[in-house]
Amino acid sequence: MHGVPVEKLMVWENNRTQMRCDVLFPLPGDIEVVWRYAETETQLLQLLKEVTVGADRLYSIPSASPQHTGTYQCEIFTEGRSIVRLYFYLTVIPQFVIGHSELQGIFDQTLVSGGQQAQATSDPAATSLLRLPPPSLLTACLSSLLLLLLFSLGVLFWRSFQRDSIQAQGSRCMQGEKYVFL
Repeated sequence: MHGVPVEKLMVWENNRTQMRCDVLFPLPGDIEVVWRYAETETQLLQLLKEVTVGADRLYSIPSASPQHTGTYQCEIFTEGRSIVRLYFYLTVIPQFVIGHSELQGIFDQTLVSGGQQAQATSDPAATSLLRLPPPSLLTACLSSLLLLLLFSLGVLFWRSFQRDSIQAQGSRCMQGEKYVFL
């Protein structure tokens, strides 16, 4: 890396992140902002691919995923001349890493304390690691539960129908017979 400092950003997977191309000096009214991206940490222009061009100095990722990790560059132009370049390096932490590190922390804590689970801390950083599983996993689990419920209801209906049909056959057989008691 050379020259311009890079602002390091870190975001959890599935969370929103924003980068602003803000400068400490006034900008003319006729600016054009070019946002570029590279998968690696770099400031080499030939590695950065153009993502968007316009007047918007805000670049937003509504739901970050690991493939968003990389270098983002904003460059502001006025009258065809570049007046500033800013660099951001975004790291997206995947959900499974969050869960794994939380589980590893509990395991380590249990080993150190001789099997006694320590009381929960009031540290917000520790509780921020608790996240929901990915939406696809939640969807799969809820769909499986719904299918299991429907299957169970189907079996109950079939069994009650079978029982009613056996009782109906038994009553038809008894209608044709006459008993004489002496």
